[in-house]
Amino acid sequence: MQSGFLTKTSQRQDIEDPVSLKLSQKYKQFAAVGKFMTALRNIAAKYGIVVDVHETYNTTRICQHCNYVNLRIEKEQFICECCGRQVKQNQNASVNLSRFATDPELAAWAFHAKRT
Repeated sequence: MQSGFLTKTSQRQDIEDPVSLKLSQKYKQFAAVGKFMTALRNIAAKYGIVVDVHETYNTTRICQHCNYVNLRIEKEQFICECCGRQVKQNQNASVNLSRFATDPELAAWAFHAKRT
């Protein structure tokens, strides 16, 4: 039942956007995430679930191990300039988002952390 609702929601969203926009790279990177979040919030509200949204600023730049804010990041690989830790960039961001959810002070610091 939930997957059917999600499918209907995403199909309805897809109809509203022009084909040329859907083919652009920016659309694929940003609009798809926004539409997913909208659908997720709608489904969660239907079942009385609260979706906790966190700021994603600096999640790919902060080392999950030593909290160093890296100036440079590669496209897919995260290599910390301070401790040398190497992980996939998406994995690093995921771990940081998880950490921010349990530590609001760390999340606030990350949002305001300056790039070194």
